[in-house]
Amino acid sequence: MVAIGHLSKVKQPLSREKNPELMEQCLDSVFSLPPQEFTADVGPIQTLYASTMATLEGLMEMLLEEDETPERLQGTFRLLQRWLVSEQVWERARAMRVSTHLLRAYLQMVTITTQIPPGQFSTLAGTLGPYTCDSLGSIRQGAGDAIRCLLDIQVIKQPWTLRGQDKEWALRCMCQELQSADPGKVWDASIKLAKIVSRALPKAEILPFTQTLLESLGAVSQACDQASVLWFHTLLTDRASDLKDTVQAILSITSTYLRCTEDPEPRGLLAQTVSLLAQHHQETVVTYLLQRPLPMDRDSKELWAALAAEDFFQDILKDLLDRIPRGPAAEQGAETQEVAVASPLSVVCAIGEVVMGAAVGNALGSLLPELCCALLYQLSRTLDSDTPLPSRAGRPLAGPKGAAPPPSTPRSLMVVALRAVLAKGLKDVSRTLDKEQGWHLLEDPRSFPEGVSLLARALVQVGEAPLERILQLLLPSLSSPCEDWRVTGTAFYAELMSHPVLRQRKLLKPVLKHLVAGASDESDTIRWLAARGLGNMPQGAPQKVKKHRQLLLDTLRRPLAEPSSPQVVGESMRALCKMLGQLSERDMGRLSQPMAAQARAHFPHEDGAVRAAAFGLFGALASSAHHKHRQLFTGEVRSSWAALMLHVRDPSPEAATACYAAFQVCAPFIGLTGLGGAFDSRLLTGASGERHEHLMEHVCKQLAQKDPVLLDSLVIETCLHLHSPWEGIRLAAAKLAGILAENMEAQHVQQLDLGKLLCSLQALHGDPSTAVEIAVAEAISTISQKQRVALQEPGPSHTGPRVRGRLLFVRKLFRRKGKGRPLAGPLDAAESDSISSS
Repeated sequence: MVAIGHLSKVKQPLSREKNPELMEQCLDSVFSLPPQEFTADVGPIQTLYASTMATLEGLMEMLLEEDETPERLQGTFRLLQRWLVSEQVWERARAMRVSTHLLRAYLQMVTITTQIPPGQFSTLAGTLGPYTCDSLGSIRQGAGDAIRCLLDIQVIKQPWTLRGQDKEWALRCMCQELQSADPGKVWDASIKLAKIVSRALPKAEILPFTQTLLESLGAVSQACDQASVLWFHTLLTDRASDLKDTVQAILSITSTYLRCTEDPEPRGLLAQTVSLLAQHHQETVVTYLLQRPLPMDRDSKELWAALAAEDFFQDILKDLLDRIPRGPAAEQGAETQEVAVASPLSVVCAIGEVVMGAAVGNALGSLLPELCCALLYQLSRTLDSDTPLPSRAGRPLAGPKGAAPPPSTPRSLMVVALRAVLAKGLKDVSRTLDKEQGWHLLEDPRSFPEGVSLLARALVQVGEAPLERILQLLLPSLSSPCEDWRVTGTAFYAELMSHPVLRQRKLLKPVLKHLVAGASDESDTIRWLAARGLGNMPQGAPQKVKKHRQLLLDTLRRPLAEPSSPQVVGESMRALCKMLGQLSERDMGRLSQPMAAQARAHFPHEDGAVRAAAFGLFGALASSAHHKHRQLFTGEVRSSWAALMLHVRDPSPEAATACYAAFQVCAPFIGLTGLGGAFDSRLLTGASGERHEHLMEHVCKQLAQKDPVLLDSLVIETCLHLHSPWEGIRLAAAKLAGILAENMEAQHVQQLDLGKLLCSLQALHGDPSTAVEIAVAEAISTISQKQRVALQEPGPSHTGPRVRGRLLFVRKLFRRKGKGRPLAGPLDAAESDSISSS
């Protein structure tokens, strides 16, 4: 090293490229020596080590003096950088010793005219600052001394920043405290030093200083990483007013290094950067974070969560709410703004992350109703499409191994945000939705109205304060030009019609007006929800039902007479059932028959829910029939009796149950007895159908004795049900045909024209169901036997040869073979002659 030093004095000095190579070789040779200098032994080895370090320092100083370029100091430090970040503490200590010596030497060379490159102070101070918290006291002391030299250089170049004697003395004390064994004193001294550096930092060098500080993360130790972030925070706090034009750049740098850091403590400190910046530059911070891609990765979530930990938590939420449309009118206004509005989905996700990061739920305060309504509106905007978000390259989005995949569609992300808001602000409501699968209902566009209804029910059970404000905010949705938003509002208020809260808040009249108008809406969903709301009115405001009964009845009966969706028709009939209890005797007498006819028209409806509603309404009308009107309603029961008997075997369990209930209520109208207790719906709808067949036999035997005319009409109605699209109904109808014939008197059979019934039975030849074919064959056999008996018995004069001939002709016409056996024997000669004479 001594020889290398003399080479600089020869007439042909070494080139600028050769000098750094020789310096690097010298550093490698000395810094990599074993750590003998730190032993307690005093002897030739220790002396040799000390002489070697002194020679190295002299060599570095000599080369620094001979280099006349402005970047000479930074160039020299670049050679030391590799050793400053060494894992070996003795190597870092040697590099810091040389660094301090070089800065002291450089300080002696600097004058007010010395040209110093831009960024030198920020780069070197950012490099040395984290070492003020190194594990070795000599390194911390060296870093403090080196920074003092940098500050002195700043004073020379900027005389207006001259420190007084008191400040100089305080700075010296800080550097001495860096050698303390007390970690608390070391941290305090480091932070105090950071404040001085940040105040001396030129405004143009703030970004380079930030970059250099964060570049050291993960390079040395956890203590140094924490020191880097704390120095960074100190800069943001002390120079907040100078950061206006650099906030986005600082956030970008922070995000970059957050992505590269896995240690939880530095990650948490880095995430706090956004809260420090947001204290003075909230709008810029929020705008930057909203521009990050979706779905949010872990870094984005931590940055948003950091904003929830500060006192301005509500200010952040207000800012986010102002950036998201809360209705069609607000959305149109946002489109006319000159400044581009953030993606509503980004704002919704941000709200969810900020709320989840809040320490307590009551921090939402008065913003809770606004948040709920804003999120419901955004959910309603995505009812027609829910395309998954594009996958993101880079950091994985999934949580811990084995956990459910994170939400990846706009609706699922919005539901997560709403869930976070309710979990923090209305825990009882959130638990109700958890228990009843409410989140799934809200996420699925097909069940979204049901989810909104469940939410409304849950909100009624909590305090009135949030509900009252939500009611005010949602009321305009009922008349919104946006159909999906009307759906949301109608579902919400339709559910609350069953609760007195609307009447108590004097909202019943406007809501009723909108529901009546909604019953004629172009949207089937709104018409269905409007019918549901009107049907809930007897429970929430029974007195108002009596006042508006004619309007309500006309509104609910209209879908039964017009082409409407099955959902609307079924809901209208269920609503009418609820209305019956509020009608007067006069109203029932006037309306029971027309309503029964409308219900009966929907018995064969293809939708099982509609059939169930129709049977339910018919049974409710029978139950509500007043004594003096029972005879009028009896005609409706007689016209419906075949359907009431056969649809007990309806393929829809709901319809079958409703039909059996109506059957039991209507039986007394036609004088039937002995049905209660002998049969039940579980047995009647069993797989074999034996109990149902027994019931039909029991009914037909009574009718044959009490009301044979009704038995005749059943024959006609049975023909219609033989063409039913449902196997169970066709099978029951075929069995009923045989039971009817079995229970008729032979003379009565002669008076009936059974041709249509036999034609209908014959048409079922080749039915897909074997059970139906067998039942048809048995019914035709029974009818044929009855016919033969009728031919043998003398009847009235008007049923002589002409009637017998017609019966024989029918028998011949429908004779067929099936299942390998004849269904009736061949005609004898006497029968043929009779047919010919007829």
